[in-house]
Amino acid sequence: MPEMGLRLQAPGNVGALVKKAARKATLPALLAGGFLIGLCTIPCSGAVYLGILSLLAAQPTALIGYSYLVLYNLIFVLPLIILLVLVSSRPTLNRLAHWNIHHKEGVRLALGSGVVVMGLFILLVV
Repeated sequence: MPEMGLRLQAPGNVGALVKKAARKATLPALLAGGFLIGLCTIPCSGAVYLGILSLLAAQPTALIGYSYLVLYNLIFVLPLIILLVLVSSRPTLNRLAHWNIHHKEGVRLALGSGVVVMGLFILLVV
């Protein structure tokens, strides 16, 4: 029942304000904004990065540590690069947006189910 309950999202007019500010902003202002956004995402992605750093430090040889670093980049960074490439193409972005409109409920169900399964798996392993 997606219409019930509170939604964790910014008010609709915030998006328009951000777009307007981004069009007027200079390159240093955009870089500073990107830095601040990165700083705010540390609680989400920082735990993964710190875990990888602790695995690197605990390895007896550098080869094993670098293998973990490559694995981290494949799992965490490569999907971000793929998404960046996909949304850089306007026709691809339009097709993805159209597909998302028609499959929104299924995507939300799949993502929510995936998070629940991962949570249960973590509880079983730990």
